[in-house]
Amino acid sequence: MLITEPSAVIFIILGFSFSFVWLMYGYSNYTLIIFLHLLTFFLSINFGAAILRLFRMQSLNNTINSLKFCNKGFVFFTWCCFFVVLIANLYHINKAGIAILSESVDEAKTMGFSGGGGLVRRINWSLLYFNFISLFVLYRLKRERSFLVGCLTLALLLLLSGSKGAIISILLLVSVTLASPRFFKGNRRVLNYKLIFFGGVGILFAGFIYFLSSTDVSSALSKLYLRFLYFGDVNLYLANSYVRLSFESLDLFSLLNYIFNPLLGFFRLADYYTPIGVQLVHTFNAGRASVDGDFGPNLSFYATAILFFGDYFGLIFSSGIGVFFGAVRTYALQVKVSRLFRYCLSAYAYFMLYSLVLDPLMFIGRVYDSIILIGTCYLLFFSIRLVMPKK
Repeated sequence: MLITEPSAVIFIILGFSFSFVWLMYGYSNYTLIIFLHLLTFFLSINFGAAILRLFRMQSLNNTINSLKFCNKGFVFFTWCCFFVVLIANLYHINKAGIAILSESVDEAKTMGFSGGGGLVRRINWSLLYFNFISLFVLYRLKRERSFLVGCLTLALLLLLSGSKGAIISILLLVSVTLASPRFFKGNRRVLNYKLIFFGGVGILFAGFIYFLSSTDVSSALSKLYLRFLYFGDVNLYLANSYVRLSFESLDLFSLLNYIFNPLLGFFRLADYYTPIGVQLVHTFNAGRASVDGDFGPNLSFYATAILFFGDYFGLIFSSGIGVFFGAVRTYALQVKVSRLFRYCLSAYAYFMLYSLVLDPLMFIGRVYDSIILIGTCYLLFFSIRLVMPKK
C-alpha cells in the first residue's frame, strides 16, 4: 500500500480524531462509543473486500497496454474536460481575484465563491480531480509533455485557490492512480519515499497559509497542529447532551431527505438544507455569544451514524460505510479495467472515499456534482464528435 493512499491518510485522520476525543473526555462512555464505531468501520473494510472477491474477480496478469487504450476519443474527451475547468477558473479569478494573494486567505477562499461562484467550486471538487487523474494516466502511458503541462496547470489552480490541503489532494490523486499493481509495476518503496517527501512539502504549504494569517511562526505552527487535532472537532458538539437532545428527531427518513436534497437543490427544485455541522454549532451556542458566519465541523461517518441512528444502532451504519469503502478500494486496485475511462473512474471513486469518511452527506453531494459535470462534458465531447469529419 502507498503511504499516501486515501486508506492510509484516513487511518491517520481518524487517529487524530480519536486522540481529540481522548484528550477531551478521557476514559468515558462517550469515548467507548466512538472507539466502537471506529473499530466497526476498520473491521468492515476487510469484510467489504472479501465480499467483492466472492464475485467475479478477473486476472491481474494483464497490465494496461500503453498505446492500445490511448484512443483519440478518450484523449479528446480529457482535453474537453480540461478546458471547461480552465475557463471556469479563469473566469472566477478575473471576477474574485487570486485567493492565495489576498490579505485574508481563509476569508477569500470561503467568500470568493459566493454570487454565482458556487458552480466553479463544484467543478473544482469534482471535474478538476477527475480530469487530473485522466491527464496523469495519459502522461504515464504516452509520456507526452502536453499531458504533464495539463496536470501542472490543474495543480496550480488548486494552489491559487488558497486551499491548505491542495498539495495533499494532489498526492492523493497521484496515489490512487499509481496504487494499482496493473498500472505501476516499479519500486513501491522508492515511490513511497518520494510521496512522503511531497507530503512534507504539502504540510509546509499548509503551514505557510496559516503563517499568512498569523503574527509569527509559532502561532502558525500551533494552528497547524490544532488543525490536525481538530479533525475530531465534531465531538465538541456531539458529546453535549443538550445538542444531542435537540437532534433526537433525526431518523432514517431524515437521512434520506438530506441525501436527495443536494440533487434537488442543484436543479433549483428545493432550497438547500443548512449543513448539520452548522446546525450543531448554532445549537451549541444557543444563549451564548454566537460565532459569526455559517461554519461548522464536517459530520464524519460516526457522527452521522450516532445522530441519525443512535449510539449502538448507528454501528450498523458505520459498518455499512466500512463495507462500501473496502469494496470500492478492492475494485479500484484489483479488478481488471479494459478501458481507460473506466480505469480513471475507478481511481476517482477511490479518491472520493476520502470525503465519504470525513462527511458522508458531503460525499453524496460530490457524487451528484461528479455525475452531472462529467456527464455534461461527455455530452459536449459526443456532440463535437458528431459534427466533426470522421477522419
